[in-house]
Amino acid sequence: MRKGVFASDGFPMENKIRILAAIDSDETLSAFPKLSQGREIKVFEVPSADLADKLALFLSDFQRVLEPQPSSFGSFEIDEVELNLTVNAKGGIELIGTLGVGMESSIKIKLRRKK
Repeated sequence: MRKGVFASDGFPMENKIRILAAIDSDETLSAFPKLSQGREIKVFEVPSADLADKLALFLSDFQRVLEPQPSSFGSFEIDEVELNLTVNAKGGIELIGTLGVGMESSIKIKLRRKK
């Protein structure tokens, strides 16, 4: 007899990440269930290993965007870069996804004066 919590596909839940998403009438998945406005809400289970692989790939690709950029601008230097990411219902990582009213994705860059 198996012990523990198992997902619908029989894999242990500790190997899954649950994602709440709204389904549009055209079968489009929205990772913003607050904006669902009467649409069906579904829980999707994404294997954590798949999510880890996709996040690693996204960060690797984004690193290629950042590395050639200058680290300073006049008397300022970049102190921090913050990404606002979305995980979609299929486990994809998105910087800018399908957005609704009041939702935004962003890249936030904090500058500080050079010492």
